[in-house]
Amino acid sequence: MSAYADYLILHKSDAMRDNGRMDSAAKKLAADLGKRIRRHREDRGMTQAAVAEAVGIEPDTIGRLERGLRLPSLAVLAKLADVFKIAPVDLLADDDAWASARGGDSHQRRLVEAALQVPEGQADAAHRMLKSLIE
Repeated sequence: MSAYADYLILHKSDAMRDNGRMDSAAKKLAADLGKRIRRHREDRGMTQAAVAEAVGIEPDTIGRLERGLRLPSLAVLAKLADVFKIAPVDLLADDDAWASARGGDSHQRRLVEAALQVPEGQADAAHRMLKSLIE
């Protein structure tokens, strides 16, 4: 399964609800996502403080995201992508999986883009519906 599909399944799921701690799959996803956030920030010569201000979050939150200590909300993920002038899935996809998705089928990208439009209050329902489709 691709990193961006993992994100949709793990974010706000049971993997994230055990006293705020992440299970091993969520930890790996958070670490990979954090590396991509840092890479995009550094590629643009931005400080953590500058990104945080543009996104509307605290600078230490950017640090925790980059270190893989937490996953961003869908809203923060979308704002980060906007600051970096990329599609949200570019933050989530590992280079190999995204390269193959870009070269052909765009179903996964459309799925992630649709998920980013789900209001925060309906994220759990959307997650359950998606999970039921793949089980």
